[in-house]
Amino acid sequence: MDCWILICFLISALVFAWAPPATAQEEIHSLLKKLTAASGVGWDLIGEIKANGEERVAGLHGTATWFQDVATGRFAVHSDLGIKGFSEVFDGMTRWRQDASGGVHPLNSEDARARTSSDAFLVRRGYLKPEIEASEVRWLGQRTEKNRTYSAIQITPQTGEPIEMWIDDSTHLIDRTIQIFPTSEITTRYADYRLVGSLMLPFQITVSDDDPGDDDVLQIHSYALENSAQDSHFARPIPPEDTRFLDDSGVTVPISFDAGKLVIEAKIDGKGPFPFLLDTGGHAILTPDAARALDLVPTGGGVTHGSGSGSLSEEYTRVKRISMGSAEIKDQSFVVIPLQYTIIERGKEAPLAGILGLEIFERFALSLDYHAKTLRLRPSQGFQYDGPGTKVPIRFSDDIPEIEAVADAAHGVFAIDSGNSGSLVIHAKFGNRSGLAEKLSKGLSLTSFGAGGESQNWINYLDRFEIAGTSLRHVLARYANDNKGAFSSRTEAGNIGSDILARFRIVFDYAGGALYFEPDPSFQPTPYSRTGLQALKSGPEAFHVLTILPKTPAAEAGLLPGDVITAVDDISAADMSSSDLFYKMRQSPGTSLKLAVRRGNEVFSKTLVLRELLDRSNDY
Repeated sequence: MDCWILICFLISALVFAWAPPATAQEEIHSLLKKLTAASGVGWDLIGEIKANGEERVAGLHGTATWFQDVATGRFAVHSDLGIKGFSEVFDGMTRWRQDASGGVHPLNSEDARARTSSDAFLVRRGYLKPEIEASEVRWLGQRTEKNRTYSAIQITPQTGEPIEMWIDDSTHLIDRTIQIFPTSEITTRYADYRLVGSLMLPFQITVSDDDPGDDDVLQIHSYALENSAQDSHFARPIPPEDTRFLDDSGVTVPISFDAGKLVIEAKIDGKGPFPFLLDTGGHAILTPDAARALDLVPTGGGVTHGSGSGSLSEEYTRVKRISMGSAEIKDQSFVVIPLQYTIIERGKEAPLAGILGLEIFERFALSLDYHAKTLRLRPSQGFQYDGPGTKVPIRFSDDIPEIEAVADAAHGVFAIDSGNSGSLVIHAKFGNRSGLAEKLSKGLSLTSFGAGGESQNWINYLDRFEIAGTSLRHVLARYANDNKGAFSSRTEAGNIGSDILARFRIVFDYAGGALYFEPDPSFQPTPYSRTGLQALKSGPEAFHVLTILPKTPAAEAGLLPGDVITAVDDISAADMSSSDLFYKMRQSPGTSLKLAVRRGNEVFSKTLVLRELLDRSNDY
């Protein structure tokens, strides 16, 4: 039987989820036949492909090495950009990420496993052997770009995510693949194909996301083809021995927890201490002012995201050590980002110097007590939890831990985000699927702020939120209708912030793949603002009014968006922080709040009488 008759038969049988018309089937079969012929011969004789080259990304330039096990789909990618490095390795069972800090964690969520399955399919060149690989293939039609035409298909490997593939009509080789990630679309372009042995391989690979100008470009210098794969090339990355304690039993350091912000102090290269936001999913970040205070000269230039739909520029630097009490981490990469003033300001106290996150959580077993305002750091190796808390497995789609929880009756995967100083966030796609968007949008409209800028939210009370075996009643939740950024995820249900986390003492054991939740009976929930206004500090001298909700004390007092608040209860705004205003607006119902206001050239005072704006039960 002719091989391609067999291939046609098998593809027809495998595409059971979608049956294209005969003409589409013919297009698919013809296209795959041309692709197979153009890709070279002898793929079944190759065990491993090694590629060496140079990489340019985010203004940095370095080297890259790739290993691919063509038979099984294992892969390893190693980037060395001098000031920072990065590796991802799939060992055949688990995908491992070694981030710029050198720390290692698995990418093992359901979504991450599906994406790994698709990436392994591409490494195996499963599209060249449909008689073996069970996959769904759909014809998407013709595409045109810059006077070139392409034939587009969508391939969904068994247990994998869909891959859109454009095949050049003139060369019959793959021009690009397009894959949908939780919050972005990743396009990988292949160019400069050359014959290596009997195989056609690309010597230029460009990876781009939704940010123009932030491409990751790999220029291959050489390929090596081996008959068999070396298992050592696909082993879990080894983290550096860069952590030490002056006391082997660990150390307990103070933290501050003010208006939902969790702050830890750390010394950098012996200087400081400096205040940092402690963020479970964040990376080591310095503000430009902090970098200057440390005499550091950043280099490179890229783009980063957070909550909100915007982005921020970033540069990179390295420090010799980070010290928290007697705990120390050596030789760390930092990203230098101009965080918004409203995030870092603390009134008369020193502004935040940046963020500490993943590099801390990956290296230590951490016991966080919001009520006692302490953080205990212990060696992660050999750590055994022996407390009364409930063990909850964690998974990773990226760099933030995820757990399963239930919002009202809707089950979902939620990120644990100690950097979220506010309430539980319900993401747009999950909110729409579950019906929670409709419920929460009947509450109050507000604007929240993160590293990615503004996020339009609606806030209301959930009937119940279940986490770690504990059922919490009447929990505040925000519905974030974001189309970009961290809160636009198609896979995460939401983001659990300090309003939920502070109800527990939490032990973080990333190395053991678990969190332990101990309910804190002393917790008292913080009420929602009783004013109806939102204001932030975009500079040191005043609060700027962003929104005024109708039929609220602020609206009834005649305040307008754009007003500038220069004093609160006769205290100059220059002497206050956003946290100070936060608590002022949450005083008991009936409290009078006096504001000095500037509107253009007009200066006047207004008095607000606080009252409840959201209905809730007192049963917690």
